[in-house]
Amino acid sequence: IAMILLTGQSEVESAVEAMRRGACDYVTKPVNPARLESAIALAEHTRRKAVADEAGNDPYTAEVSSLQ
Repeated sequence: IAMILLTGQSEVESAVEAMRRGACDYVTKPVNPARLESAIALAEHTRRKAVADEAGNDPYTAEVSSLQ
């Protein structure tokens, strides 16, 4: 599960701790809609990559290889 931490705290230490504990992104309030959309896209990419890696089928690597 990709985790996005949404918080009112903007201290660097909090962000580092969240990432260390597994958050794929750290978004502070007030939330910028474009920033949240970007965080969600990153979380979805991270999830898809993890699923592909587990299956031994990485579509991102295959796509890059096909461009070469």
